[in-house]
Amino acid sequence: MKKRIALLAAATLVMSSLSGCASNSTAPDTTATATTQAEKETTASDTQATSTGDTGEWSKTITLADGKTYPSGTVTIIAPFSAGGGVDLGDRLFAKYAQKWTDATLIVENITGGSGLVGIQTGLGRATDGSVMWHIDPGAQYVSTTNSSCPFDVVNDMGHIGFFVADDRVWAVKPDETRFTTAEEMFAYAKDHPGEISIAASGTGTIAALATQYIANTAGVEFNIIGYNGSSEAKAAFLGGHCDVMSAGVSEARTMLDEKQCKVLFTMTDERIYDDVPTVKELGYDCTSLSTYRGLAMSSKVDPAIVEYWDKIMEKVCEDPDFIAEADNMGLVIRFQNTDEALKTFSEYNPIWYDLKESLGM
Repeated sequence: MKKRIALLAAATLVMSSLSGCASNSTAPDTTATATTQAEKETTASDTQATSTGDTGEWSKTITLADGKTYPSGTVTIIAPFSAGGGVDLGDRLFAKYAQKWTDATLIVENITGGSGLVGIQTGLGRATDGSVMWHIDPGAQYVSTTNSSCPFDVVNDMGHIGFFVADDRVWAVKPDETRFTTAEEMFAYAKDHPGEISIAASGTGTIAALATQYIANTAGVEFNIIGYNGSSEAKAAFLGGHCDVMSAGVSEARTMLDEKQCKVLFTMTDERIYDDVPTVKELGYDCTSLSTYRGLAMSSKVDPAIVEYWDKIMEKVCEDPDFIAEADNMGLVIRFQNTDEALKTFSEYNPIWYDLKESLGM
């Protein structure tokens, strides 16, 4: 399910419907998308990590203040975007290697819709006994403004476990694109043909969508941005010829590059990722680098000892050479941030999103 949004360079024409948290939004993708049982749940033990070595003095369970042993059953990780995208792949990879350090049976469940809001709200509404956690990132859709209200407080309503992936953003076109073959040519074409170039992005009001809007405004051009329900749907639309450009994470672009399905025009980074691809700053646009940090959180009502337990497991997973190698093969950059560091990232990102959204009337 998708929402089409024409992004205009002028702030007055940037519509509040882009916000994934708009309180008066009637966007159709705020309803959870039905999935097959096979897509909804994957048990980590089905793809058991093959890391060598023992767990040393680490205990796979902890005793809580009330004397109960944790964990004692299944723990669900909610991936609030579609299966096959960067969020889903990262969550499943984490579950695979975290299984080594816990007695819990880890299951990944896809609950999509609302640019991630539906899955997270579902998680917040479930039991607060540590049996559910969910993907979280410092995205713009979680920042309330004058014209939009997120249904939860992304900092105070959650017990943040930490971040384990940072996905830098790139813009890619198909190899057979003839109207423009470089970033310079694309921006020049966009100036002469306002609104013609369509760009696939995952979600609306997300980092993928808002960062694309940010570049459009900085460059003074108009794109037709189409927000899809997750990066896998955006990728399918792009490869299917329904969009001209894809604003993708490095992990999503990696597989397309390997299969020669795309060409990267530029990266939204401070330094080059690819030797022959310029950064947005090298093109002359003074844009802040906006990487997508990805991590996990639980309800703030969960026992802090449980959150700390998973924080330590996340750190151990991120130190696992097998995990790092497999993540690298998938194009995932591992940048671990513990609970305190993740909260600091939120404190840095949220004001940027707030000011940008306010300036655009979102």
